[in-house]
Amino acid sequence: MSILISPKQFFDSAVVPGDQVPGLIFGVVIALGYTVGIVLVTVSAPPTVAQPEVLASVILLMAVGLIIGPITLHLAAAFQTVLLIGLAPDRGGVSETVQLIAYASAPCLFAFIQVPIIRLITCAYAWSLLLVGIRSVHSTSRLRAIAAGGPTGALLYGGLFRGFDAFEMLLTTNGIIWFLSLRESYILRVWFKRPRLKFQNGSKFQ
Repeated sequence: MSILISPKQFFDSAVVPGDQVPGLIFGVVIALGYTVGIVLVTVSAPPTVAQPEVLASVILLMAVGLIIGPITLHLAAAFQTVLLIGLAPDRGGVSETVQLIAYASAPCLFAFIQVPIIRLITCAYAWSLLLVGIRSVHSTSRLRAIAAGGPTGALLYGGLFRGFDAFEMLLTTNGIIWFLSLRESYILRVWFKRPRLKFQNGSKFQ
């Protein structure tokens, strides 16, 4: 929980040079939790009826825990390390980058929830934690951390954890609601401002 409450202090104390095992395990647990959530949301049939789906889910979880999760984390760390060249002269090694990306992904444990605003908040918060971690672990400025962590955050939290999809869905839904409310208010304004016919006795025709 300290990563969510006081991230800078957490990164300063938890990220240890040359010891990426705790961070790697943490990142894999987050990936497994997210995958379990996706499976629970998408699989609607009871396990006794949908045996092939249960088997596929088990295989998927094993693949995420043993192969996909670790490989994705290391590829993201390698990509982030390349981006840090020239932006962080006093940067740490790949091991520290693996750890900070893993710990920054903590909010994405809840990104499986099929509510766009919740998914958007979790992905945006994870992205902000990534920037805090880069600034803290690699001893760079805020602007350089944003420049270095922007592409990585976009790939991980915007693409992989579908933060961009949630933002697009929110934007589309709110845009439709805004258009309908604007259209309704325009019709009302036209209605109340239209000329009224007066008769000789003073009554008005609406």
